[in-house]
This record gives sequence, structure tokens and C-alpha cells, in this order.
Amino acid sequence: MKMDKTLRAIFTQIEDNHCLETISDSEFEIYDSGEEQRCFILSDESISSGTQLFKVINHNNQNIRFLAVDKCLFFDGDKFKRCDCLLYNEDYLCFVELKKVDTTRNRNSAKKTARAQLYSTIRIFKEKMDFENRIVEAYLCVGYKPTNPATLASSQSAKVAFEDLKARLYNGCQKRF
Repeated sequence: MKMDKTLRAIFTQIEDNHCLETISDSEFEIYDSGEEQRCFILSDESISSGTQLFKVINHNNQNIRFLAVDKCLFFDGDKFKRCDCLLYNEDYLCFVELKKVDTTRNRNSAKKTARAQLYSTIRIFKEKMDFENRIVEAYLCVGYKPTNPATLASSQSAKVAFEDLKARLYNGCQKRF
């Protein structure tokens, strides 16, 4: 895939850090442990039910690329906000930020932080590469259940900011390819 070559040329650390994977399962979930390590594709069902997961539905079993962004492509020493991961295929680029929250009050604050992380990451990628006519989506996976489909964000100011990046902002923890 041309996008793989482009990403590897721009971000040489992808190979060294093994940040990019291909998965064609009909369904899979992405798990972010939080502070200590990067997010990853869940292969073990032993993760506790209280954790935040992002579900990918891929009923055509197409090849989906998973790029770990935070703590793989970029690290805490990098002085900019970044989302957890990027999922893509021939048609879509989906930037994802996962945050576990316990209360509604915490959710609003977490969503604001997640929006900033997504916005910053998309902007960094846009500055370095052409998105090759793909649909760009950003997912705020903040305290939602992965069983519920994502919906377009309702915050007008957030939608306008992401429209400037030619991206759609979603609330939810599920992507159907």
C-alpha cells in the first residue's frame, strides 16, 4: 500500500519501534493501558471489563493498518499533543484517542483534552504528507462503550475546528470499515 511507504519514509521510527501492524480479523479491539505503554490490538480476552476499548468491525476481512502513535511513533519527550493510534485502509484514515473516565464531569474535561490531542496529531500528519483522497475521521473514545456506534460530534466549535482540517469528529468507540 502506497500509504505504508509514505509513512515509513516520513516516520523512520515506525520500523525500529514496530509501530505498524496489519490485521484482517472481522472484529478486533484496541486497548490503551494508559501511561505506561502504547495502545495495542487486543489478542487476550483477560483485559478487565472496566477498561476503555475501541472496537473495529471489519466484516469484509479487509486489511486494516494499525499504527501506534503515542509511545511508539512519538513519545512523552516530544513537546506536542498526540492521539493514541491511527487506523487506515484505502478509503479512510481514522485517528483515535482512548480515555477511561469514571464520571460525567470528568468526561467533559477528558473530551476537551482528547480533541486537542486528535487535532494536533492530524495537523502534524497533514503538514508532512498528502492524505491521498482518503476520508479523515477523528474518534473521541472517552467513556463510551464500544458496543455503541460512534456519532458525529455535536459541539459546533469542535466540528468547525476539525472541518478546517477536512476531518470528521466522532464521539464513540467503534469504527465499521
